[in-house]
Formats: sequence, C-alpha cells, structure tokens
Amino acid sequence: MSETPSRSPSPPMCDTTAVNHLSSLHSDESPALLPSMNRGQFELEVKRLMTAVLEFSSISSNNGSDQSPFSDETKAFDDTSKQCERFADDFRSLTFQVCHDLLQRAKDKQRQFERLSYRLKVVNELCCTEADYIEDLRMIEHVWRRELLDSHVLTKEELQRIFGGISQILALTEAIYESLKKEKAKPPAEQMVGEAFKRKVPFLKMYIEYCGNQDENIKQLNSLLKSSSKLREMMERVRSTNAAVRKLDLMGFLIKPLQRITKYPLFLRDLISHTEESHPDFKNKQLAALEMDRVLKDINNRAKERKTLAVVSQLQPM
Repeated sequence: MSETPSRSPSPPMCDTTAVNHLSSLHSDESPALLPSMNRGQFELEVKRLMTAVLEFSSISSNNGSDQSPFSDETKAFDDTSKQCERFADDFRSLTFQVCHDLLQRAKDKQRQFERLSYRLKVVNELCCTEADYIEDLRMIEHVWRRELLDSHVLTKEELQRIFGGISQILALTEAIYESLKKEKAKPPAEQMVGEAFKRKVPFLKMYIEYCGNQDENIKQLNSLLKSSSKLREMMERVRSTNAAVRKLDLMGFLIKPLQRITKYPLFLRDLISHTEESHPDFKNKQLAALEMDRVLKDINNRAKERKTLAVVSQLQPM
C-alpha cells in the first residue's frame, strides 16, 4: 500500500478585513483623520488602530518567518500608532492646561464678585448709618436746642458752648450723605466713594473744635443740671414725652459727632481691603482715610490741650 505523501502545513489565513482596513488607511486617497476628530472619536480610532496592529503582529508570528508578508503595512501601522500616542499626550496636556486656565479664570471672577458684593454691603451700611446720624443731629438742633432756647433756663452763651458747631456739622453731614447716595446709585464698578469723601475731608476740620472741647462742655452741662431744677425737669420732660429722642438724654446725643468721625476711617479701610489696586477709586480711598486720620489726631491733641488748660486753671490761686 503506497503511502500518501504528507502535505506541508498551509500558511495561516490572514484577516482580509484588517488588511483592507490597513490598506485603506494608508492609501493616498484616504483623508486625514486627526484634525477633524473630537476626543471620543480619537479614542475609538486609537483602539481600532491598536487592535489592527495586534492582529497583524499575530499573523506575522504565525507565519513562521522573519519577514512577514505584511511587514510594510505593519511598520506603517506602528508609525501611525506612535503618532497617535504622541497626539494623545499632547491632547491630554492641552486639555489639562485649558481646564486649569478656565478654573483660574472662574476663581478670579468669583473673588472679584465677592469683593464687589462686600463693597456694596459696606456702601449700603455707610449710607444707612449716615441717614441715622443726620436724624440724631436734627434731634440736637431742632428738639434739644429749641426746647432749651424756648424755656430760657440757659443763657445764649451757655447754649453756644453746649451746641456750638452742631448746625455746621449737620449741613456738612447732609452734603456727605447726598454725595454717597449719588455714588450708590451708580453701577458698582463705577462707584467713587473715596473721591466723594476726599472732596469733603477739608471741611471735617470743623469737628476738631467741637470734639476737642466736648469734655469741657459736658462738664459744664452736668454742673448746670446740678444747680438748676428747672433744667432737670425740662430735660426729663423732653426725654420721656418725645418719642423721636428714643429716651436718650441730651448728653447721649452730644457724643454722636465724636462717635461718627471715628467710624469714617474704618468704613474707608474696609472698602480699601476689598478694592482692587487697579480700581480708579483705590487711591482716593487711601488718601481720604489718611486725611481723616490727621483730623482724628488733631481732635486728640485739642482735647489734651483743653484738659491741660483746665488743670492749670484749677491750680491757679483764686
């Protein structure tokens, strides 16, 4: 019986789909893929390419020879795969940088919004408390002073010492309030509160005389209250019957100007700490705050001078 000649093993079948895909991708007529891809398309294309490369590597190893029949195509796929990997790295780096820049811009906008919101709150509080202060000054001028003048329990000289400067301070405060209202009505980025105060700072020097003499004036008022029962009765009647004075006595109102002048620099520094240096009103706020500090220093110096004069006068022989 003749032996059937052995057949040599047939070469492995190649994946014609993968080969056709390889050929079509590297055909001169195939369009460029990467420029038109979005991120999802890009990731799918990379996976597809890597799968094709693995298929061709498998075909080459199964062929049993050093030279694969598809070596040129495989090399082309290797080059394309490396290009895709480089593109992926660049894409990730670019995406990270874009996201980082967008996040930084969002944080900057958030900080800007928070500063702006805080400034609006401070300006609103400044306007509201300024309106309350005006009402207190009007109580001094139109209620307490008027009542004392009509009752004739104090002389004109005594009234002048107690109330001297209040009418001028009232007029100045009303002017400041009108300026603040105009600034408040503007768009937040255009508000120039510092400039409004800077224009009024020279007139704040009228506080120096009033506040510097206040201790002595209050001492004189206390002395008059002790010596005059009519004065005590009249002041108690006003305090208890006039709802507008909120049951405060006269001395509680006379201290208001000193309390207010010390708060102006605090408001301004609060605004400065929440204003960008590039803002057109930044320097105005700084200058206004510095000028107000000088006014407060002059008030303190005047008060010390008055106390010194009072001590000297007490030491002098009668």
